[in-house]
Amino acid sequence: GVGPQYAPAFRDEDIAALRAARAQLGPDLEYAGANLPSAADLPDARLLLLGLVVAWPWLSVLVTPGKAHLDAETAVYLAGLLVCAQTGTVLPVSAWRTALPILLAATSVYGIAQRLGIAEFCGYGAVGEPVSVFGNLNVAAEATAMGLAACLALGLASLRLPLVALVLGGAYLAINGSRSSAVALALAAAWLLLAVPAAGSRKWRLLLGLGLGCALGFGIAALGPAPFRAIEPGAEAQVDARRSLTLDVRREIAQSCWTMIQEAPLLGRGPGSFAIDYPRYRSQREIELSTFDRQFAACPQTAHNDYLQLAV
Repeated sequence: GVGPQYAPAFRDEDIAALRAARAQLGPDLEYAGANLPSAADLPDARLLLLGLVVAWPWLSVLVTPGKAHLDAETAVYLAGLLVCAQTGTVLPVSAWRTALPILLAATSVYGIAQRLGIAEFCGYGAVGEPVSVFGNLNVAAEATAMGLAACLALGLASLRLPLVALVLGGAYLAINGSRSSAVALALAAAWLLLAVPAAGSRKWRLLLGLGLGCALGFGIAALGPAPFRAIEPGAEAQVDARRSLTLDVRREIAQSCWTMIQEAPLLGRGPGSFAIDYPRYRSQREIELSTFDRQFAACPQTAHNDYLQLAV
């Protein structure tokens, strides 16, 4: 007879099951023994996209090296975006829940103190220009609005520190007076209220803190010391209409940027080229607005819009 060592290793049912599995795999059979990376081992798609955005303008350096105007400020800014994006994926939410509200509260308190005339440092940050620790009022407003939006989300899990930051940040944003940042923050608040799944009472407490802060800021702006303004004769009307004129200037710059993009749509003009190439595309209206009817020389060094700056 046949010894046990020669007995069949598979039954007919086993062979039928293997044949069915092979038919189900089809052309994917070659991957059965392959060592494939897991989804967790793949790079973050957000970082890849941001890296592409950062690297794309530099391709024009390879195509037209004589046209390359290397801008260290732009390079540092874009590298900072990568660092922030990577940090955001590594640090736990609990770290942001503590660090971000403290940072926002500190910068807001400094800006409020500047508006009250008690925190000017070597001419940096004054009653009329309470920029806090930022370069100008626009940057300060944008950074504060983003921090406030983040605190609205972080406050859903832990209320105390984000709520303090919302009150102080809301007060500073009202003092700053930026309308675009106010619109962006209003949209963030609407999104929190209508689209974010969380307890309604917690949402309303956060929004109430933000509203109280804004009311406090408006009160400080109304009752605080009046800003000192030294205005050249004949420029009073332009200074008073500065906010609306700023929007007009941005609109004119955007139209000129669109013309620049159309001439180099794929690779652009290279990092740092905006300040060099833009004067050839300036509109007469932008010149008149930026110089208060040619009372002094002025020319934008950036597009005042990150997307347009990268596209150019």
